[in-house]
Amino acid sequence: MNNLNQYYETLGIKPGASAEEVKQAYRALARRWHPDRAGQDPHQKQLAEAKLKAINEAYAQLKDHQPSKPAASNGATSGTPATPHGKSDAVAKKPTNAKQFYDQAVEAMQASQLKEAIDALSAAIRLSPNYAEAYKFRGHVYSLMGLELSAEADLTKAKQLELLQKVASPKPHTRSPARSPAIPLSPPPDPLPHAGSWQLLHTLPGSATGVMAMALSPDGKLLAQSGLDGSIHLWSLKRGQSFYRLQGHTQAVNVLAFSADGQWLVSGSHDRTLRLWHLQTGDLIRLFAGQTSAVTSVAISRDRVLLLSGHTDGSLCWWDLRTGDRVACITESMAARLAVTLTHDGRTAITGAADQLIRFYHLQTMEPLFTLTSHPSAVNSLVTHPNQRHFATGGSDGGVRQWNLVAKEPQAILVQHPASVHSLAYSPDGHWLASGSDAGSLYLQRTGTTAPALTLAHHRDGITALAFDSSNRTLFSSSLDGSISVWHNTAKG
Repeated sequence: MNNLNQYYETLGIKPGASAEEVKQAYRALARRWHPDRAGQDPHQKQLAEAKLKAINEAYAQLKDHQPSKPAASNGATSGTPATPHGKSDAVAKKPTNAKQFYDQAVEAMQASQLKEAIDALSAAIRLSPNYAEAYKFRGHVYSLMGLELSAEADLTKAKQLELLQKVASPKPHTRSPARSPAIPLSPPPDPLPHAGSWQLLHTLPGSATGVMAMALSPDGKLLAQSGLDGSIHLWSLKRGQSFYRLQGHTQAVNVLAFSADGQWLVSGSHDRTLRLWHLQTGDLIRLFAGQTSAVTSVAISRDRVLLLSGHTDGSLCWWDLRTGDRVACITESMAARLAVTLTHDGRTAITGAADQLIRFYHLQTMEPLFTLTSHPSAVNSLVTHPNQRHFATGGSDGGVRQWNLVAKEPQAILVQHPASVHSLAYSPDGHWLASGSDAGSLYLQRTGTTAPALTLAHHRDGITALAFDSSNRTLFSSSLDGSISVWHNTAKG
């Protein structure tokens, strides 16, 4: 109990506090002491890292701790634990036949547990290979998860089996699978925030501890987001549902990136590790460890052979995705590598750092190519334009600058934010540049014009990531306020 009291003291709450009070205290302290907010002072960063480690440990110990309470009068006798979640003993028993597994899947769907529903339906099909309703139900769940190929295969199989049943029996009695409604999306506030033709459609409830990182799959069907607690959630955007949770990191996940084919996801954390996940199965493929500082940025080569990672100690590392080996690390200064991106031809890596320098490297040979030195502040974010001739940077001074890759010089300050800019995104057609700041300001600049930037004001805290879908008309923005906003361009043409 003494240890528990110490954990409560670390979070600044009284012993016996509720789970909600523990979560709220953790969220506030984790945001306050996150090292990215400590500036460039090494002593302050070291202090913040130590404090965050203690806060994470306290939360890990207390989040599932239930203070002792008088036993409820629910019919349970001493030595016989009550069934979890109020389920009856009959429901809690392990299913033994296909029908029971099917019913278990129905319950899982009602609880929005998509993976558990898939597992139960798969078990039902193994026991009863001609169970058409189970195939249909599983196809529906696969569709909710954005796994369209699997969904199509199951629904086709269900139709074939139903056709055979009709031939055998003119009027078969069939049962339609229960369908669980999607998690409702938060309605936009009234009046609807908008800028020009861009309007807020809805808000996804990202993370109670604040969304640290976000990434959109290349096909636009899946969204990955992470919080300060180290967990990663996968969303099916077709139905607006979070359907899977990737676990393994012990501290905040600072960055996420999909592979070009959408099959893999890379996560980089403050726990100094990178993890490679297989999205079809949710399995961990590789663990990349051995670094002495937190991961701040990542980039994956289009051929899925190389992984680049930037770290708070200034190192830039190359990793072999096939073996998990670290190929090389380059450190020109102790300034944190805050941004890493690749040119669209996949030949050149560009990094931004706290020392105000933008460095270019040959991706395959790791040879330093050249350095740009005229940036006036720490380079927090980088993004390359689809035309290969430009790239944009966001700095700690709040400025968003576009650079000419051929002339190797800045062209102009496109927009000026009231605080540091940590997120940038070009639309796939290159016509829009989105930028977000620590103040929650979100601007949209129409590239190639002198028109002023559009202001999309919604987030109550810093914006951590931005992503356009392939239609060029939908923009996702994540924030430390715990939400993910979905914006849409309603203009015709």
